[in-house]
Amino acid sequence: NQLRICYNTPMNLLLTSAGLTNKTLINSLHTLAQNKFNKPTKELSIIFFPTAANAEEGDKDWLIDDINYTYKIGFKEFDIMDFTGLPRDVWERRTRAADILMFGGGNTFHLIHSMETTGMKEVLQEIIEDKMYIGISAGSMVTGSNLSLSQSARMYSESVGEVTTDEGLKFVPFQIRPHLNSKHFPNVRIPQIEEQAKELKDPIYAIDDHSAVVVTGSAHEQKVEVVSEGEWKLV
Repeated sequence: NQLRICYNTPMNLLLTSAGLTNKTLINSLHTLAQNKFNKPTKELSIIFFPTAANAEEGDKDWLIDDINYTYKIGFKEFDIMDFTGLPRDVWERRTRAADILMFGGGNTFHLIHSMETTGMKEVLQEIIEDKMYIGISAGSMVTGSNLSLSQSARMYSESVGEVTTDEGLKFVPFQIRPHLNSKHFPNVRIPQIEEQAKELKDPIYAIDDHSAVVVTGSAHEQKVEVVSEGEWKLV
């Protein structure tokens, strides 16, 4: 029932592989924002959630780039908030007040686990109709029905009850496989994805770091299109 409810909820999603990396993706943001809110982007507020990155070790230059790409576009207010480090009444108030919610990349399992344990998943499913959602990598992958395509390390053991499901947000009836043909992800190539697709019931949008999937409307009148200055394939 929850799956059906989410799919029938009107959506305004911009699901990217590596953020707003080119003019085509930025123009898609402007168009979505104008159509949704009847306001230019510069009059809207956005929250960037870096939560998925918390679980990743090493240099975070990619996270800084993701934030900078977005900040330079220009918004009325640009907030950055890790919801796991705040009381629910604080992060929920700020989340509900923002026009655009942007979930960054990192560990997909950590992100969905954090959404489930804090209540963010429940809140998102309630308010998504009134918001615009932008995903980057893990932030895009969690919008599907499950996390079957994730290559993230599992941070929590099912044996101790930390994770009970690999379900996603169930916003869309397909899966996103970001970083197609990236040198940093040597196994993300069309032949490998085609093999994975044989085991899945959902179609897969494989997108590179210069592409995004745009979703508007609900299941009955849903429009899904790919905007790209790179490579992508529907498998």
